[in-house]
Amino acid sequence: MPDLHARKLTVLVPACDTGRHAHHPGITCAQMNEEIAWMDEYFAAELSKSLGRKVTPMSEVPPALRGPNWKAQS
Repeated sequence: MPDLHARKLTVLVPACDTGRHAHHPGITCAQMNEEIAWMDEYFAAELSKSLGRKVTPMSEVPPALRGPNWKAQS
């Protein structure tokens, strides 16, 4: 039986001028933040529908892996 290995593949992309996001031509950083927030809400809602329960940030991460600064969100 072969050994199993896990790998994380990383792709480097150019950053925006502030270095906070991937390059986003034609929109500002504030607009990019709004888009990211919308995507987070959308995917959380879709995942909640498919699982049949509310999903919040970190709710699917085991408590032991959340770290000391994690605060529960309702």
